[in-house]
Amino acid sequence: MSAPLSTAWQLPEGLPRRWLFVTQYYLPEPGATQVRLSAIIRILRELGVEVEVFTAMPHYPTGVVPEKYRGRWTAEETIDGVPVHRTWVYGYGGKSRLRRVLNFFSYTASSLVNLFRCEKPEVVFVEALPLPVGILGVLARLIWRVPYVYNIPDMQIEVAREMGWTRNRAVLRAAEAFENFLMLRSWKVSTVTQRFIDFYHRERGIPREQLTLLCNGADTRLLRPMAPDQEMIRRFGVQGKKVFVYAGTHANYHRLDTIIEAAELLKGRDDIRILMVGQGPDRQRIIDLARQKGLTNVLFEESPFEETARLMSIAVAALVVLRNAPVATKMRLAKTFPPMACKRPVIFSGEGESAELIAAHACGIVGAPENPRQMADAMLRLADDPALARRLGENAHRYLTEELDWTSILKRWLYDLMEQEQPGREAAIGARRTA
Repeated sequence: MSAPLSTAWQLPEGLPRRWLFVTQYYLPEPGATQVRLSAIIRILRELGVEVEVFTAMPHYPTGVVPEKYRGRWTAEETIDGVPVHRTWVYGYGGKSRLRRVLNFFSYTASSLVNLFRCEKPEVVFVEALPLPVGILGVLARLIWRVPYVYNIPDMQIEVAREMGWTRNRAVLRAAEAFENFLMLRSWKVSTVTQRFIDFYHRERGIPREQLTLLCNGADTRLLRPMAPDQEMIRRFGVQGKKVFVYAGTHANYHRLDTIIEAAELLKGRDDIRILMVGQGPDRQRIIDLARQKGLTNVLFEESPFEETARLMSIAVAALVVLRNAPVATKMRLAKTFPPMACKRPVIFSGEGESAELIAAHACGIVGAPENPRQMADAMLRLADDPALARRLGENAHRYLTEELDWTSILKRWLYDLMEQEQPGREAAIGARRTA
């Protein structure tokens, strides 16, 4: 057994030791935000940091609040040893823009009354998805006199503009001004890609020294290579098949049509199956599209995140897709990394940091966005060349364990947060590469 993190490396000097995480989304909900925050919190606690979480009643992605929490204004519970304080939210998971806005603001409104039930922290970590949650960071700064970290996992305003979710320029300008207000009053702004950092510095005027990188990664203690799980194979009825997995949120900006169109091109290969796992506002449309095309090589199934290692064990490769949009080139999708931790290559349809990372480290095959032919060809290539799939998977696993394990990511971020040099980093990387 490895040594506890607290003895493996020390926290940066002066780091606050009592943290409050404020987020609309948290466990037991599925999703990239929930997985990322729970990993960060677990590691902080292992390092001796006290953590509390302030969040909404569970409702993502369906919008349905479980019976256990329904009709309650507040709820208290402990998850993995962490005190979790919940407040009421208007649950909604559909496509109505008005009702989604009500969902966003309902949590912030209920939280304004209840936030100060928590013990006063030394720093507040605000998960600014959706945007109104940032108000709670400003409130904590004013009343508690404590700093807040403003974390931006997604470029919500730019996505809304480019995807045409709203064409009201006044609304978009107001949202930008509000986000700038929240960022400029924070202690630090953290975000998931270097291109996000460059954008917020260049286009929004956020000082470079205020911006920090807290990129997406994977927990290698939970996600690891495994032999093919026979129970999973039987459950999904893929005995003797070569399986490709899409696992994650089914959202419009992914353009999952690319996967369905690739599956249509592969109808003649009875040995290939595409497994679509997850929830989201676009899932039913994608299911209907596959049915309209009469596809039997696409399976829509359910599997919780806790089964990810088992799920990836039956896959030749994972599928990740993005729309052909300028904002997409700045993203580094969280779903890219769990397969890599499980020693599976990634077939990536899109541009940007994820594509460049996969290509640079030979972790999979990259194709143009919204190009089903290239995706289908990549699946054929890996299905017919197991040695290539194995080699790319090994490259993916090696790169992720060296650079994108959550412990490594958080260590770099904490030192960056305190503007201190991380001791021994270059020597450690050099030693790993020499070995």
